[in-house]
Amino acid sequence: MKTVNDIMTQNPISVEEGMTIMNVISKLKDNRISQVPVVSGKKYVGMLGYREILRRKSISINARVGNMSVASSTLSPSDSIESALRKLKQSGDNAIPVVDKGHLVGIVSRADILRNIEEFSGMENMKIMDIIIEDPFLVKESDDAEKALEIMRSQDSSEIPVVDDLGKITGIIRFNEISDIDYRGEYAKLRFGEFSSGDMEKGIICGSIKENPVYALDSESILDAKDTLLESKLHSLPVCTKDLRVIGVITIDDILNTIPADRSDDGIMLNISGLGTGDSDLYDIIYFLTDKFTQRVTKVAGLNSGTLNIHIMKHHSQGRTKYSIRTRFAAKKTNMTISDYDWNFGKCLSRIFETYEKRLKKDMNKD
Repeated sequence: MKTVNDIMTQNPISVEEGMTIMNVISKLKDNRISQVPVVSGKKYVGMLGYREILRRKSISINARVGNMSVASSTLSPSDSIESALRKLKQSGDNAIPVVDKGHLVGIVSRADILRNIEEFSGMENMKIMDIIIEDPFLVKESDDAEKALEIMRSQDSSEIPVVDDLGKITGIIRFNEISDIDYRGEYAKLRFGEFSSGDMEKGIICGSIKENPVYALDSESILDAKDTLLESKLHSLPVCTKDLRVIGVITIDDILNTIPADRSDDGIMLNISGLGTGDSDLYDIIYFLTDKFTQRVTKVAGLNSGTLNIHIMKHHSQGRTKYSIRTRFAAKKTNMTISDYDWNFGKCLSRIFETYEKRLKKDMNKD
């Protein structure tokens, strides 16, 4: 089995802590990456990426990188590829720096793990439809680019598919294309030394900034999707029928999260997406119900390691919020997906966990 030294990107792109945020945005865009290590000389300081930028409604364009970088997990060159995957899952980061004696010597990204996915057994037989996320977020060519930006921010996503009125794919919009318009086009804001990510210039439609369509067909395998994701440098890939109608998306995270934990004492890995910093009450509900669920499945099915992915979407109507929850539970030979929706978030998630338990008990009785 390979080590971090075998798969890492050596001499990675990095930024000095004294650089401005505008320099970082340019570097992220030019290199089509979503995160970059921050250094002081050769010494590793932290990480900074689109996720930290997206979460700030207003950013001074002269802000220094060192004031915005965040601490992260690190790897050493001798660590195993399984250790790298485990830290990526635990951190939620897109990449983890490789540090030797305090100095940055490389970086391991989710794409690096994906590139070496054949190192993990069982992946060669998996199909895209086994892990597809259905009912994806889409924008039409005539939609305002602000809509695409808001969807990306709320879903912590770097790309979004563009479709025509029939739901057929016509292109892809990347976050860096929107940020480029926002930062360079709002000259009035730049004169005041501030960029506001919530007030994009009106009149820019998605069709005018889209790239050529990149997609996978629903009949393809995970390995086919892997190649397309790596070649296009995308984090998520639209999944289409033969007539190019978009029916879902598949992400690098979806693929990596299907790889079982290499240690039985890792417990159930919980990945939450779709929520913001103001959703502490929903996080509390998730943690409480998930703790009860994992205790029961450990007792009932003996599953003490695996991955549970929970993705939440909010739909606002007449002053109320309806929740749509998509989940995937992977452990040992188990790989299940369950979705549900309700006005009551707790009831919705409880029903999902109850359904998982029923399915697990049914599968055990078959054995």
